[in-house]
Amino acid sequence: MCVAEIKCHRLNVTVEKGENVRKGRIRDLMDTPDPYVELLVKGIPKGNPKTKTIDNTINPEWNESFTFYLDPSKEYNLDVALFDENVGKDELIGRQTINLKHLKPNENVAKILEFGKKSKIYLKLLLEEDWVPDLRYSTDLSDQEKVFLGKRKEYAFKAIKQILRPDISPNNVEEVCKE
Repeated sequence: MCVAEIKCHRLNVTVEKGENVRKGRIRDLMDTPDPYVELLVKGIPKGNPKTKTIDNTINPEWNESFTFYLDPSKEYNLDVALFDENVGKDELIGRQTINLKHLKPNENVAKILEFGKKSKIYLKLLLEEDWVPDLRYSTDLSDQEKVFLGKRKEYAFKAIKQILRPDISPNNVEEVCKE
């Protein structure tokens, strides 16, 4: 739930498919890609999901949807990275950034992102307003959480003072948990 139940934006991103996913002329001769897409919205919980890997194809079909909860007072970017999964290190095929400030609530937006000369990824974006989300969109603490942390520090300070010798125990509450 959002802190103080204020309005959130819920961004739904569907990674539909890829088309002509290529790594480069020589690398394509040695291996057919095993593509997957990684999404990133910085500064939010669960902001870095990825699709399943589709083995040995240049035209993957994912049809996977992901939901992000955004603070409407902030600006966000959606980073979309196309990878080829490998046994050792996965290979980045390309990366694109979508600025989300131009999205309007309840408007479906289809995006085709190009990576390199030929590779394409098809996305659908939908931004919705949400007054009662089931997930907090921010990592900020509510006032109640801040009060709880203060009380917990005092309790921990008293307990530690009883356990430790005076020369090694904290001198005040602030020494219990430095941030």
